[in-house]
Amino acid sequence: MIWLEALAFLAMVAAPLPAAAKPTFPCALLDGLNQACPAQVSLQPPCSDCHLGGKTGGATPFTAFAWGMRARGMSGSVESVKTAIAQMKIDGVDSDGDGTPDWQEIIDGTDPNEPGTASNIQDPQLGCAVGGRRAAGGIGAALALAALALVRRGRRRR
Repeated sequence: MIWLEALAFLAMVAAPLPAAAKPTFPCALLDGLNQACPAQVSLQPPCSDCHLGGKTGGATPFTAFAWGMRARGMSGSVESVKTAIAQMKIDGVDSDGDGTPDWQEIIDGTDPNEPGTASNIQDPQLGCAVGGRRAAGGIGAALALAALALVRRGRRRR
């Protein structure tokens, strides 16, 4: 049974870490789209594109746009932000379903989480596999934790 605990620990260690907001992330979004970052902070993409309630800690990127970025590799580095937004563009992700892809909304300064005035609004692309791609380690970590819970429950019954 020790191997199950070791497997659970390994899955948790291998699970992707949440991204933490950094002052360079808004410009990294634009840089990943080959756009110049304006010097005036109010013209840069707002932190609310990824974070809820004005909280910008590592555990708060929970918007639909943030989940799409995380599913495409965004983590705690500037390079991961650039790579993720480039992949979002390739995949044509439209988190709010308003007909305008997220990458274009970032460039236009609109919110990729709030539907615009498009007439063909569809459901946002939410879920465990946004755009059909899974974050590495997520399923394995969940299965390992479930196995650990079953092992511990079995020990309590003895």
